[in-house]
Amino acid sequence: MTNQDPDDAPRLVKAESATTAQAPCRPSLSASLPKTKAALSPAHLLHELRVHQAELEIQNEELRRAQLALEESRDRYVDLYEFAPVGYLTLSSVGTITEINLTGATLLGIERSKLISRRFTTFVATADQDRWHRHLIHALHHHDKQECELILSHDDGSQFSAHLHCLRQERDGVPVLRVALADISIRKQAEAELARTREILQRTNDRLLISNRDLEQFAYVASQD
Repeated sequence: MTNQDPDDAPRLVKAESATTAQAPCRPSLSASLPKTKAALSPAHLLHELRVHQAELEIQNEELRRAQLALEESRDRYVDLYEFAPVGYLTLSSVGTITEINLTGATLLGIERSKLISRRFTTFVATADQDRWHRHLIHALHHHDKQECELILSHDDGSQFSAHLHCLRQERDGVPVLRVALADISIRKQAEAELARTREILQRTNDRLLISNRDLEQFAYVASQD
């Protein structure tokens, strides 16, 4: 313990007095604390709880309605996708089927579960294989819509004419091809029938022209007699 000089005592007393005089007057801890719900009456607390409960019920009802709206929107999307009049497919960058709707599976004549991971080229007729490969590469390297017509084969070997609308997109940074597939066999049959009809009409018209020339020649000869 350090011995203090008796002559320092008055200076220490003055220093402590000066320090005490400079310190601001602080309120008591209880006076500085804000009023809490513990200080409210039970009736007031019960009212606040009821208000809070009502707010939660309103929020819960709004969330429930939003969830129902989302579910309805999802169901409408599923119906539009699955039962669209055309087939919808997603092909990987190497041409394998990763997604297909029910219409697309029906067009190809195979259960959807058996189509996933299957190469689309297996459904392309032999005569159109090269055209399909060129179209696939071209579509995967261009962002605008690409179209082509192919002869496709059902699983049972029967064939049909198809029109493909292809659009390149990206999934996780990897290019994929969205394809809308439509059966245009009826249109192709109508076009072929129209072409045959035009051919018949053209041949008939040619024969009429020949016949008219023969008649004109006969009339000319007759007029000279």
